[in-house]
Amino acid sequence: MKAQDIVDRIGSGVAKALATKSLFLGLEGGTYDNPELKPEYVTTVKVGEALIDASHVVRLEASMRRLRDATLAHARMKLINKKDELAKLEAAFQPFNFGKKRLDVLVLSPNGFEPPILMAEAKLGVGNIAGVLRDIERVVTLFQMLDLAGLRSDTTYGAIVFHFMHEDTVDDSGGIVRATTAGANLLLDGVANQLAFLAQARPWLNAKAGLLTTAGHSTTTSGHLEVYDDGSVNGEFEKHGYTFVPGLILLGSAPDVKTVRF
Repeated sequence: MKAQDIVDRIGSGVAKALATKSLFLGLEGGTYDNPELKPEYVTTVKVGEALIDASHVVRLEASMRRLRDATLAHARMKLINKKDELAKLEAAFQPFNFGKKRLDVLVLSPNGFEPPILMAEAKLGVGNIAGVLRDIERVVTLFQMLDLAGLRSDTTYGAIVFHFMHEDTVDDSGGIVRATTAGANLLLDGVANQLAFLAQARPWLNAKAGLLTTAGHSTTTSGHLEVYDDGSVNGEFEKHGYTFVPGLILLGSAPDVKTVRF
């Protein structure tokens, strides 16, 4: 998979996750409530489904420790007759102690003897910028691990998926105030600063972050007309509309990372 294909597939997966949550509300529930992308595994499953392809394997909640062990095993094969270099590599791998941590989505080649195709994390929303920044560092750490093992390549990508969702509000005069993506833009500013800092020590790191507007969804306020016994009519709103836009941070050493269209 190339960078643009990954972006398109992830956008499709997040959009399908929102559609699934809408179905869960049922007809009557959907009249009064807006869908929420909670819990996180709904997004993970739908993004994973969007990445399914006959040419690779998709793993959900993949063990980061197992990925570390597989990476070290591949490196050992390359250094089997170079004991000094192997000892240095194994010492350098000591900090990569992931414990029980898991990667939301891991895409691998079928034979398992090649570097990962995609390492992806999914967050609930833009309200948790600290969590998004931690996920960026986690994925970059995995790239660093591959780099130390001599397995980093332009065929490996990383992704952190998030989404922005705000409901419309009502002002003091009863007018509807449409939601904006201002909160998401603030998060992207923080992400840009973090990526610039990480790239200082990693000249091979390419990154691009933005909102996947093609996969966004927006509804207006819905309601019905209430007719009273005296013949008067009044509009009764059942729920306010909302604005939903998924976002993506794409990482990798391949040059096409910086040319993707969101």
